Amino acid sequence: MKRIRRIKAMRDGRAMLNLGCGPRTHADWTNVDFSPYARLARHRRFAAQLRLLGLLSEFRYHNVLKTDPDFIHWDIRRGLPFAGEAFDVVYHAHFIIHIDRAEADFVTRECRRVLKPGGILRSVVPDLREIIRLYDDAVVAIEQGRPDGPAMHEHATGKLFSLMVRREARGTSLQRPWVRRIERFIRGNVAQTGELQRYHYDEFSMGRMMRAAGFRDVWKAGSAESRIEGWNRFGLDLNEGGSVYRPGALYMEALR
Repeated sequence: MKRIRRIKAMRDGRAMLNLGCGPRTHADWTNVDFSPYARLARHRRFAAQLRLLGLLSEFRYHNVLKTDPDFIHWDIRRGLPFAGEAFDVVYHAHFIIHIDRAEADFVTRECRRVLKPGGILRSVVPDLREIIRLYDDAVVAIEQGRPDGPAMHEHATGKLFSLMVRREARGTSLQRPWVRRIERFIRGNVAQTGELQRYHYDEFSMGRMMRAAGFRDVWKAGSAESRIEGWNRFGLDLNEGGSVYRPGALYMEALR
């Protein structure tokens, strides 16, 4: 596999890798994603024209403007296109749930391969334990006859299954009918866009996968806590005001 050597370095010399980044990028990191919309970040005038023609929604255009234009377009399931021991940190959020379990094992091993000794992997996924708690609370609410019980149940079961059974990408479903047809032709079905959820993780399954890949010192972190120096200033797990970007997420870290 061809190795891409376009690796950014921060002022302190660290190299940081953000996998499956989408629009959640940082200019000092090496950002990798497979989305065709992320590619528009390099062609913002063209994106503006698509917006004027109604082919690109305001939401997507805003995301294009937020995306690092120097990102690398790459299918991570093929392996990471970098030499071994190239990075101090590897981060991915809500990405690994969208690939098959065996592919997730492979990608986790690839994360270890490209990390320097002592480097840190930070992986963020929806927390299955939290989703089950929401479901249990909803069932209790229904059994108690509370009026909010059905809505709680709908929310919890949606968390469990909606991304697994979706037939059309959410962004596509919000477009005008003629735009939806164009998008389905260009991007393919929901499985081809990579939006289907393939697996649920909790701290135990994620920990086992990290250890099986050769990582050590696996621990459960928080949205604002990390062994990565200066983590919160990168704004990947927190919004500008300090609120949590992905409520109910599981944050796991491990050392190479």
